[in-house]
Amino acid sequence: MVMDVVFIPEEIKGRKASGVCVVVDVLRASSSIVTALANGCPGIHPVAEPSEAFPMANGSDILACGERDGVRIPGYHLGNSPAEFTREAVGGKRLVMCTTNGTRAVRAASGYRRIFIGSFLNAAAVASLLSRLRDDATIICAGQEGIFSIEDALCAGMILSEMKGEMTDAAAASVSIFDRNRDRIGEVLLNSQHGRFLRQIGFAPDVAYCARVGIAEIVPEVSPSGMPPPHDLIIRAKADANDSGKRCND
Repeated sequence: MVMDVVFIPEEIKGRKASGVCVVVDVLRASSSIVTALANGCPGIHPVAEPSEAFPMANGSDILACGERDGVRIPGYHLGNSPAEFTREAVGGKRLVMCTTNGTRAVRAASGYRRIFIGSFLNAAAVASLLSRLRDDATIICAGQEGIFSIEDALCAGMILSEMKGEMTDAAAASVSIFDRNRDRIGEVLLNSQHGRFLRQIGFAPDVAYCARVGIAEIVPEVSPSGMPPPHDLIIRAKADANDSGKRCND
């Protein structure tokens, strides 16, 4: 079992996809995805461009959600704040999601055998699932518009620190980042480049929420939706063996 990390999605272009992967966009897409699915959303269609949500989202049982420059896209029903994805808002409703980095990273990962979604919220569940699969695993960090994001590397390191196997240099570097910061995850996120930006535009509570560890026991998985592009992928909750039905935001 070989464990690897790519720090921005552009790194996977031209390389042969091997095994399974986990897409991590801590601030905030993967945290919002985990929260929405834990709170009863039956599925999320990740799209790359804002216009791609409108033909499908009807405002009743299918909602458009996402952001550009950190704020809700005009005409969308929800933004990308985990606080918006309550059971009351998304329970029983599918979402079409478009974010600056996260949903693009999901779509870039399409060559891997299986694609999962990870965050601090469900890091332990992700590590447990990958350990059981015993397949080569790559953590794909969404980064920030093609730039390294420390919060994603930190989360990758947390996941891999719970696993046993051969590590690439990038994986070992991520674990080292986590080892040096395991007791100050919230502080790192608040002071990260994107964390500072989100605080400046009024989303400091989101940053604090995304730093919470182990509050969700689901591992979302990406699979074909049976629909034509751009709605050809859907992310659904994959309950772990110890799923307790705990809802997020509690």
